[in-house]
Amino acid sequence: MSEQQVCAGCGESGPLGDAFCGACGGDPLLDGRYRLRQVLGQGGMGLTFAAERVADGLDVAIKEMPFRLAADDDVRRLVEREARVLRQLQHPAIPAYIDDFIAGSGRHRALYLVQELVTGRTLVAEMDARRYALDDVLAIIEELCEVLAYLHGLHPPVIHRDIKPANVMRRVSGELVLLDFGAVRDAIQDGVIGGSTVAGTFGYMAPEQFRGDARPATDLYGLGVLAVQLLSRVPPDEMMDGQTLAWGKFVQVPKPALDLLTHMLAPEVARRIGDARALKARIVKLRADLQAGPSPEAPARAEGVRPEAVRPMPAIRSVFDPLRAAQAHFRIQPAGALELSLPENLRPRKKGVVMLLAVFLGWIGGPHWYLGHYISGVASLVFSWTFIPVVVSLWRAFSVMRMSDPIFDRIYNEDALRQYMLSLPAPEAPPSGPAALSSAAAEQLERLARLKASGALTEAEFDEQKARLLRG
Repeated sequence: MSEQQVCAGCGESGPLGDAFCGACGGDPLLDGRYRLRQVLGQGGMGLTFAAERVADGLDVAIKEMPFRLAADDDVRRLVEREARVLRQLQHPAIPAYIDDFIAGSGRHRALYLVQELVTGRTLVAEMDARRYALDDVLAIIEELCEVLAYLHGLHPPVIHRDIKPANVMRRVSGELVLLDFGAVRDAIQDGVIGGSTVAGTFGYMAPEQFRGDARPATDLYGLGVLAVQLLSRVPPDEMMDGQTLAWGKFVQVPKPALDLLTHMLAPEVARRIGDARALKARIVKLRADLQAGPSPEAPARAEGVRPEAVRPMPAIRSVFDPLRAAQAHFRIQPAGALELSLPENLRPRKKGVVMLLAVFLGWIGGPHWYLGHYISGVASLVFSWTFIPVVVSLWRAFSVMRMSDPIFDRIYNEDALRQYMLSLPAPEAPPSGPAALSSAAAEQLERLARLKASGALTEAEFDEQKARLLRG
């Protein structure tokens, strides 16, 4: 089969090199300068082509945005801003800017952006072909920190705002490239767009992006989501609980890596790491520590629906040893975490109340107010004249009803849960005397072994408790 070209006028394919399109009879070249070879992809604003610059045979990528799809001036300004910003960028991890222009007439009139053609495959395609170890993911994040440090170090800073696997490509030579600056913000207050444009991809967007805000920490949040997806192979939109990315229960990594992800994915900008160079330095140290040998810390699994709900859990083990935790009726989950739930009579917020509020007061966001999601509650009041708040309230209620009691209490009854843990009685001392001590130690060792077999205790924790018992 002979090679084909795409007519820039009508979009029909024909033999490569034909001076006239066999379908429309016109010149198949784009602007008389570029020969379109094939469609690389299609987005919400148009097509991207692999093409050739006729003058010198240079392979290029051309993004097309038809005017008929850009009736909104803000959308058109985004593309123009992407071209303007790309003209100013020079970095090996960013496709080189070549040209931008307007061509065509009538319904075929469009904006075109010409860039270096990057050959390789995106991380989406790479995920389909392989699985990533933790060090592989850290290496990817470390490399991307370099290009983000460059972007954020410009004056004014350039914020990408759409970091995701589809926008990261690995060249055939192995280096990573950051693609698609269509959501870019250069921090200059445009009179129409300024800082108020909401741009990005749902699931990968930091909370401040929904308010039209973007800053360097916004891109580092996107890196954190990228890392979680590569580790878990779960798309972030499937991890969402309302407006919160409930990533913790999908990732099992050593505690230092868990702390890093928690820092990158903090919902509040003030709590999130905000400097790409500092993040890279932290990753370099973490990778060195992990490669040096096994950490005394056991691999940690972040159990919970919100990242910030993960942090209090180590305090449980600092107050109660594993035996006391078992006696205090911690629930042993398949993931191996120890979970504690409140007795029903001590639970300030109850799941059943959430469902009742959704049914009877959903139109004003009853469940949101009850659970402390005040922004959602205000939005429900604003749109109370529509059916949207009822649907969202019911969705929130069903999400809550599906939560286990320990997770619900850790998120929505955190203070009461902490007070309950502190009120638990200490375990009874074993009987005195050598024979009695031996019998008690044997019984406790057997219990420890069962906890270890179920996954509730790690090898290190088991050895520590065993040594404590044998010391008497």
